[in-house]
Amino acid sequence: MERRKFIIGAGALATGSAAAVGTGAFASAEAERTVSVEVAGDQNAWIELNPESDYAKINEDDVLELNFAEHPDSQWNGREEGINPNAKYTFEGVFSIWTDQAAAHGDYEYHIEKSGFDGVDVTVESPNEDVDGFKNDPGVTDLTETWTQSGGPWKIYVDITLESEGGAGAADGTLTIHADEI
Repeated sequence: MERRKFIIGAGALATGSAAAVGTGAFASAEAERTVSVEVAGDQNAWIELNPESDYAKINEDDVLELNFAEHPDSQWNGREEGINPNAKYTFEGVFSIWTDQAAAHGDYEYHIEKSGFDGVDVTVESPNEDVDGFKNDPGVTDLTETWTQSGGPWKIYVDITLESEGGAGAADGTLTIHADEI
């Protein structure tokens, strides 16, 4: 069944010997309202991103930052500068994603989008095991695929695998977490 939208204009009719009819229609309207939006850092937002390893930290802009350029426990005082060429490294529990789904009033679909990372293949996964009393199973292992979360609160730990494709160089990129109400 095809649905059509009908717009009905309001009219006015004056009583008396001369009737005046007005359409009441207008081409545009504008009303100023006060809007308050608070932008919180990653650790205090509706979807919290929390560092869980030495490779993750909240930077001076309150944004989660991942840095695999130096090993945090190095006894060589920063002499090493990244992963080997043509190598694969897996880092477990790098950061966590937390939300109180009950406070969000709805079901949401999530996925993580990767961009950049030239020269390095980045895999973003969940270990799919309960951690700290939270169900850590989004229903997918690869967090770049869409998963749905209902109820809450919930917390997912994120593992990162880096596989270098060639020679030396920086491989900067961005991970963006999307949450869409369904």
